[in-house]
Amino acid sequence: MRAILAHLTLGLVTAIASSTCQANLSEQDRRAEAQAMCETITATQKAYGKEKTLTKANNPNGDFQKQGLHVFAYDAATLTLAHPNPDLVGKNLLDLNHEAAMLLKKEISRIGDNKDGNGWLNFSWANGSKTPDQVTSYIERFDDVYWVCAFTQ
Repeated sequence: MRAILAHLTLGLVTAIASSTCQANLSEQDRRAEAQAMCETITATQKAYGKEKTLTKANNPNGDFQKQGLHVFAYDAATLTLAHPNPDLVGKNLLDLNHEAAMLLKKEISRIGDNKDGNGWLNFSWANGSKTPDQVTSYIERFDDVYWVCAFTQ
C-alpha cells in the first residue's frame, strides 16, 4: 500500500508541477505528462476504487484536469464515465453518430485490450471550428475502465 501511495504522490506532484508550464513543453514532455497522468489515475483506482477515482476525474477543478491535458474514461461499451464536459458523462461515444466516434471507440478498445493494456493514439476531432483538433492521447485500461489522457497539438 505504501508503494502505491508513494507512486500516486510522485505521479500527482509530477503532473501538477509540469502542468504549470504546459505551453512551454515539447511534444515529448507533453506525452510524458499524459502517460504519467494515466499511470497516476490507474494507481488511484487501484488504491481507492473505481467510483472514487471517477468522482475525482470528473471534478473540473481537480488534480486530473490540468491546463491542456484532459482525462476521459469509457467502459467497454464506450459509455462515458469521466469527461471534462460534464454533459457528456453518462452518454455513449457511439451516440455521437459520426465516423470519428466509431473509429475512436474501435481504437480505444484495440489499444486498451492489447497485451500491455496501454498505448498511444493520435486522432483528429471536430471541435466546431473549420479545422479539427489534432489530439495525442495515452490510453490505459484498468479493470473495466479505459482511461484516456489527451492533449491537443
